[in-house]
Amino acid sequence: TAECRDGTTWNDECNRCHCVNGRPTCTSKICLHDQGCVEGSSWRVDCNNCFCFRGREACTSTICLHEPDPICIDGEHWMEECNPCICHRGQPACARENCFDEGGSGSFECDNGRTAMASSVCNGVNDCGDGSDETSCNWGGSAAFACDNGRTVMASSVCNGVNDCGDGSDETS
Repeated sequence: TAECRDGTTWNDECNRCHCVNGRPTCTSKICLHDQGCVEGSSWRVDCNNCFCFRGREACTSTICLHEPDPICIDGEHWMEECNPCICHRGQPACARENCFDEGGSGSFECDNGRTAMASSVCNGVNDCGDGSDETSCNWGGSAAFACDNGRTVMASSVCNGVNDCGDGSDETS
């Protein structure tokens, strides 16, 4: 899947594209170029309405957002380099920029001087005791929410009716 920078827009032949959450989302009009069409005819392409005007295709340019195909199994956990990942709604959510250990020992130095396993960074558990292993987590572009008990959950988990933090702090706002 191609990646792009959020907020960018561009044209792809006769279609308009926008970048949403790092993925290109484009209208899916059929580009007839100069082949013409039957005057007065109309049809739908994806979520857009099209019609023939003066022998040329004209379509609305609504961006049709689709749920991406699942590429992992919900709840699955794995590591990418030193970053922990979890599958959320069929899509990978990985912590970013937490590869603090370049020496290969697999450890993370906490702000309070303690050492924790690098694999425990951004795992939702306050392994350091001061929460520093959970404070700079970014779950695949989604903001992280810091629970009152020191755990970290994805911001999308806040006010979803599920006590993801374990102390209920994600459901009290």
